Amino acid sequence: MIIIKIIIIYFFIRNFYLVLKRKLRLQKKKKYNTKNISSFNIGSSHSELAFKSLNPDLHLNLAHPSQTLYYDYILLKKFKNKIVKNQNLTCFLTISYFTFYAPKLWQKENIKNYYECLGMREIEREYRIEAFFYKYFPILYKVYEKMKKNINKEIDVEKRIKKHIVILKEQKNLDFNIAILEKIILLCRENNIKLILLTTPFQKEYNSQFDEKLLEENFYKIISKIIKNMKKYEIDYFDFSKDYINFNEKKYFENYDFDHLSLEGSKKIIKILNKKLDQKI
Repeated sequence: MIIIKIIIIYFFIRNFYLVLKRKLRLQKKKKYNTKNISSFNIGSSHSELAFKSLNPDLHLNLAHPSQTLYYDYILLKKFKNKIVKNQNLTCFLTISYFTFYAPKLWQKENIKNYYECLGMREIEREYRIEAFFYKYFPILYKVYEKMKKNINKEIDVEKRIKKHIVILKEQKNLDFNIAILEKIILLCRENNIKLILLTTPFQKEYNSQFDEKLLEENFYKIISKIIKNMKKYEIDYFDFSKDYINFNEKKYFENYDFDHLSLEGSKKIIKILNKKLDQKI
C-alpha cells in the first residue's frame, strides 16, 4: 500500500514537473510572445523557416508544419486581441503551391502543433481529450503516443514533393480556402493589420518536379486572380518561387531539401522583404 502511494505521489510530482518544464521552455524561447512585436507570420513550414531568423522579441512566428489557411485563421483570431494593441502591425501570410487545395487539417498528426498555442475550447471536439492529456498529463500522453499504431514517420523529400503535386492536381477545397483567405483579409483590415502575401523561394530541383502547365493553371492564374479581385484592399504579393538569382546557392536551403529556407536563407529573404517594403513607403 505504501509503495502504491509512493508511486502515485511520484507520478503527480513528475507530471507537474513536466508541465512546468514545458511552460518555462516556451517562455524562454518566447515562442508566443506578443508584447512588443511589430510583425508576425502565419502559414506552413515554408513560412515558419522563412521567418525563423527574426528576433522573437519583435516578431511572432505563428507558422507550423503543414499549416492550412483554416488554422492560419484560427491562430489569427486567437492572437489578434493581444497583438492589435501594437501599432503598425504587419502580417506575412505565405502562399505555397498547395495552399488553396489543402483540407481543413492536412493530416491528423498535425493537430499536435496547436496543443501548446490554443485553448481547449479552440481545439475541435474530437481532439480535446488528446489535447487535455498532452497539456496536463504528459506522462500518460507519451504512453499513448507509443501505443498508437499509426505513428507519424518522417517523410522523405521525394515523397513529400509528390504529395504536393497530387494535391495540386486534384484541385479540391479551392472555394473553401478562398473563403478562408477572404476572412483573414477582412480580419486584418478590421484590426488595421497590414497583410502581405508571399511565396517563398524554391530551388530548381523542387520546381522541376511540377509540370509547368499545372503550375500555371492551378497556382499562378489562381493567385493572380485573387490579387486582382482584392486589389481594393491594397494587399501586396511577393513571389520568390523562381527567384534563382537571389537564392541560387545551396546554403540558402535546409540540407537535403529544396523548398525550405535555412537560417542564411531566412536572413536573406527578410533583407529583401524589408527593402521592398521600404520602397513602397
